[in-house]
Amino acid sequence: MSERPAVYVPYPWRFAPARQADPESLAASPAYDGLHGELLECSARVIAAAGDSDLVFVGRSATSVHDLLRGALRLTSWWARLHLLPLSLPGRGAAKGLSETHTRSLRNHLRLHGLHPRRILSARPLALVDLCCSGSTFENLALVLGQWSASLGIESDEWARKVRYVCVVHRWFREFVADWRPGMRPSLVAEVVVPGRLWNYLADRQEKPAPSYDLDRWGEPVLGSEPTDEQVRARRLSRDLYDFGASKRGRRRLLAHMERQRSPSAVCGALIRELRRHCRASSRRARWPAQRAYRSLAERGRSPTGLRYSAAPTRAPNARFNASAP
Repeated sequence: MSERPAVYVPYPWRFAPARQADPESLAASPAYDGLHGELLECSARVIAAAGDSDLVFVGRSATSVHDLLRGALRLTSWWARLHLLPLSLPGRGAAKGLSETHTRSLRNHLRLHGLHPRRILSARPLALVDLCCSGSTFENLALVLGQWSASLGIESDEWARKVRYVCVVHRWFREFVADWRPGMRPSLVAEVVVPGRLWNYLADRQEKPAPSYDLDRWGEPVLGSEPTDEQVRARRLSRDLYDFGASKRGRRRLLAHMERQRSPSAVCGALIRELRRHCRASSRRARWPAQRAYRSLAERGRSPTGLRYSAAPTRAPNARFNASAP
């Protein structure tokens, strides 16, 4: 099975502001207490809902989940499964009235991100992830891919079964999200219900690291012009979330949330075992320097607190780090 091509916009752009500004404007965007915990739980549910798929985060609303997972899965086999798709397709039926020029620009944009219908058929299945209120973005994207497939002579069922839609929703919007999928297989649409505070923050209040990639900008560079102060602060928050995910504490908390998911699939179970190995390895790496320092102090007749022993011990506290141990 062929791998999906890397996103043509290099990922580090989210972490490297390209302008000089005062320290206050370069601070990370303000969040709220408990954001990390709610994002971790949401991320674990997204992975469980995606199954054995590549995760494609559509638009800008769910990119914080992507940033956190990008750090937490950095040393795992899942790191290459995370992708960003800058795209804005708001409004029910917006894809039906596209001009030929806009249709060509949109298809080229999707192709560059590995979403050509023939690529979808030959690569690992896709899980499209986005915050959903009415489901219009997924509805329009499915319509665009369906029309494109038909123009290539590909049956809709052939590519449709390779695409899953992961809707991050608040419980108030679940009935509206259900309106756009009456003809779809239930197994291809998954809902991840999150607290209203998190949904409102990601959808409305969070500063975004790049301008919206809407119809008027299709075919232009994704990053746009020089970033504003708001976008610089948002990129700092992206970096903070990445660092938290890559930390030992963040990875362990994600692992705990994943272990609590109901009936994880085989591929999720493999990822859980992989994360466990990395957590154990990081714990050993963090413990070795302290134990070696303890041994060195003990051999010189000193305790770790700086007090001198009456007689130097013949053996360090842990025989593993004692050269004279059998």
